[in-house]
Amino acid sequence: MKPIFKITFLLCFFAAGSAFAQKNGYTVRNLEIVNSEFNDFHAIPYQNKLIVTTAREKQGIICVDPELKDELYADLYFSDKKPNGDYQAPYSSEGEIKIKYHDAVPTVHPNQKLMVYTRSYVPEPDLKVLQLFTAERVDSKWTNVKPLPFNTPDFSDIHPTFSADGKTLYFASNRPPGKDKDYNLWSVSYDNGKWGEMQILRGEINSQGTEYFPFIDDDGRLFFASNGHKGYGGVDIFMSVQKDGLWSKPESLPRPINSRFDDFSYNINDDGISGFLCSNRNGGKGADDVWVWKNEEKPIDIQLIVTNAETDIQLEDADIVITPLVDKIPNTVFLDADKLQPKEVLSKKKKPIEYTTVPNGMYKIDVNKPGFEPFSITVSAEELEAVEVYSLPLVPIKVMKDLAGVVLNVQTLEPIASARVVIKNTCDEEVLNFITAADGSFATQIDADCNYDFRASKADLVDDFLTLSSKKIKANPEPTEKITLKLAPPVEKGLVIVVEDVYYDFDKANIRPDAAIELEKVVRLMNRYPSMEIELGSHTDARGKDDYNLNLSQRRADSAVEYIISRGIARNRITARGYGETRIQNRCSNGVQCTEAEHQVNRRTEITVTELKAENVEVRSGK
Repeated sequence: MKPIFKITFLLCFFAAGSAFAQKNGYTVRNLEIVNSEFNDFHAIPYQNKLIVTTAREKQGIICVDPELKDELYADLYFSDKKPNGDYQAPYSSEGEIKIKYHDAVPTVHPNQKLMVYTRSYVPEPDLKVLQLFTAERVDSKWTNVKPLPFNTPDFSDIHPTFSADGKTLYFASNRPPGKDKDYNLWSVSYDNGKWGEMQILRGEINSQGTEYFPFIDDDGRLFFASNGHKGYGGVDIFMSVQKDGLWSKPESLPRPINSRFDDFSYNINDDGISGFLCSNRNGGKGADDVWVWKNEEKPIDIQLIVTNAETDIQLEDADIVITPLVDKIPNTVFLDADKLQPKEVLSKKKKPIEYTTVPNGMYKIDVNKPGFEPFSITVSAEELEAVEVYSLPLVPIKVMKDLAGVVLNVQTLEPIASARVVIKNTCDEEVLNFITAADGSFATQIDADCNYDFRASKADLVDDFLTLSSKKIKANPEPTEKITLKLAPPVEKGLVIVVEDVYYDFDKANIRPDAAIELEKVVRLMNRYPSMEIELGSHTDARGKDDYNLNLSQRRADSAVEYIISRGIARNRITARGYGETRIQNRCSNGVQCTEAEHQVNRRTEITVTELKAENVEVRSGK
């Protein structure tokens, strides 16, 4: 069997710049202070030190293995960390973890008191196997060195690393099915000094080539070096995750972590954004050097709000799902798994949604809210950051309702055929034109969220107007909204026109909002006929005393006249007259039980043309 060090020692020397930087924000620089002209091929932080595996010490002892002729044995060196984060020149370890042969590639248990490392099989250094040993930290010294119970003189076990919880040790071994240099990754459980059964890692992680230098992070992702998976060439660093006991197909780490040279011995510091790797890439001091990698990018914090696309008003209670597009996010192997999972949030009216994105990443954002069209967008982190608050506009769903209209003669209530009806939507100013059928009808659909203005006209008849509010449309439980427009015959002295819907609340004389809309028709009519004078008559229902009703109707007539005058009509053109209950139009006279709707019919307003000069009579064409 050939020692694994052969793989890392027989590398070429290169010289170039001391750091690599890529657009993806990651930098790799040579840790010159700890490197030598020889092989420096592993480094892990330990407390305020760095433990470096290096083959630099010239003791007059060289490897017996003829394939490693003239190569030095590896030893563990320590480098103290300065207050500014830099490291000092390394110094050799002492005591029991230093022998004349290989001492290399250690891992330290989370309890900081147990080390597992690779060393030559002793006392037979010419035996071409490497084994795993433990050492304990006692009084600031590493001592009590012992071989692991599963060591064997037949195969090599190398490159140990503990899981974050210290309960599993991962390592490389050329035990079957490995052959010679074809090392696979294995694991063994550890519990308070007791070791479990060795198990080869299952799934797609091991190849026909060599897998070694494992490292597992706090999220359980396993990083390792291999020459058997597709990468950038030679030995590359890969990552695999475990699911249901199987390890996934390894993913090659991007540049500049990997290069076209040999890259291995990767690990991550506690800060999660930096670590160490080893490589023989350009810019080093020797065959293999220790390099420091760091993520220089800063996360991009963004803010989102949901708005009504038509009004720009911020909306609350919208369901938002932000999905990172993993295949369009660079360097996902460096990210915590939760940062790559969809996030569901609920919008709030006065507070933007806060979210952290990955630079150069792409995200799919889906928004849903009842009453609005679903919204979806794929957008980059940079686009989201370009504005202080990114708006997600929702288009309201139009709630359409059937409308059935009819145009009648105001006096005979007979249908009027071929009348023109113009409908204007006040939401978007859309105008629709209809010609009534033989029965005076017309039909269309209207948006329940909009207000509508109607105008009916026909030659030689007086136009009628009506406004239908969104509030009234929504309040109507019937599936079809029904309206009636009434055209009056040519205006002449003595003409009586009932002003529809000028109703009053029981026992009150104030002008209701719906009544004001109808009185606007009177204003328009008087503006059209400047010489016209009218009597405005108000009527009550039969409830209450006759004298009281007469007085109430007069007050109502006066109130209506005051409204018309407020709209610019001269006072001398209008006479107010209250008729009380003297002109009941249905059966609801004194003592008769009627519904409120029946009584309201009698609380009406009528206008009678009392004066009109012939030269001021307007004959309309219906256009």
